[in-house]
Amino acid sequence: MERLGQSLFWGSLAVGMYFVLFGGEYTLFELRAAKSDLASESVRLVCLDQVTDSLNARVVALTQDDATLEEIARRDWGMIRDGEILYRFPDSGEEEPDDLDASVLADRCGASAIAASPPEAPVRADASSAESAAESLPD
Repeated sequence: MERLGQSLFWGSLAVGMYFVLFGGEYTLFELRAAKSDLASESVRLVCLDQVTDSLNARVVALTQDDATLEEIARRDWGMIRDGEILYRFPDSGEEEPDDLDASVLADRCGASAIAASPPEAPVRADASSAESAAESLPD
């Protein structure tokens, strides 16, 4: 009888351990994987918060800072002030990546989910293309 009690004890203990490891809604292995995922996502969240802060600062600079707008106009559009002379030199072939480029942000945070495409390059229209576009419009 005592042997039967011991067998039942060890048997129920084995079934209980099996249930803890492999049974129930989530197994012990799934819980460990979830904790690991939580830790990596927390790190990614901190990184994305920093990116969001830098993008918000960029928005403020673009909407309120005339110097930032002037820098962009000079760099991207080649604009100059009256009386200035523009000197252009051949490119060295190496371009610095824009801090706000989607691929740079994805590399920084390991966030392949940042799938925002970079903005299109500005289209510069000259007078002849504007006239031909106006002529092609129906009356």
